[in-house]
Amino acid sequence: MKLVYTKIDVRGTIKQIQKIETEDCLFAFSRKLRMYYDQGLISIPDEIREVMNDKLDKIYRSQ
Repeated sequence: MKLVYTKIDVRGTIKQIQKIETEDCLFAFSRKLRMYYDQGLISIPDEIREVMNDKLDKIYRSQ
């Protein structure tokens, strides 16, 4: 099996995160990224982690 390493599109990923409206959708998106990360296919930049944390805080505050 041959693995192909890819560079994550930071701006596109941040736009996708910003469009997420619910906690469940954010966790599903996070699990998808984590699955690729665990397989060693991508690295997740700190910038994306910060945006995800900020989005989760925003969702919690709006409830």
